[in-house]
Amino acid sequence: MYLNDNNIYLYGWKSKPNYKPDLYYLRPSLLPSKFSDGVFKRFQDEHDDLGSEGDVIRKLVPVIASSAKIPNSREVLFSNLASITDGITADMKPDFYNGARPSDIDAAVSNDLNSLIIPSSTNVVRRPATLTFFLEAKAP
Repeated sequence: MYLNDNNIYLYGWKSKPNYKPDLYYLRPSLLPSKFSDGVFKRFQDEHDDLGSEGDVIRKLVPVIASSAKIPNSREVLFSNLASITDGITADMKPDFYNGARPSDIDAAVSNDLNSLIIPSSTNVVRRPATLTFFLEAKAP
């Protein structure tokens, strides 16, 4: 019950998240007007048919990402980010992530904060920076 009360929904709970706009900042793609009961049910139904991590990415990420025009990428090794574990852990490679367009970041900020906001040193111009969401998928 604690998880559900704090907007963490486990599979099998057929209740839709209870949005509280006065208490939370909501992603536009998940507002009730865009993430309807039908879309939520489709998400749950798709989940029931998943067999692999590839299925999760192919079927569920589009529902989560919706039609939002947020720059995103997949399976990029985050080799440029400064380690928060002093190098004990491996570089992250999420199945999906989104963030800001590098061209929208002031050059001085990008240079000063490079290893804090630019996840990869390859193809920097085309890959999102200043991460806002990332996902590592697992099959049920």
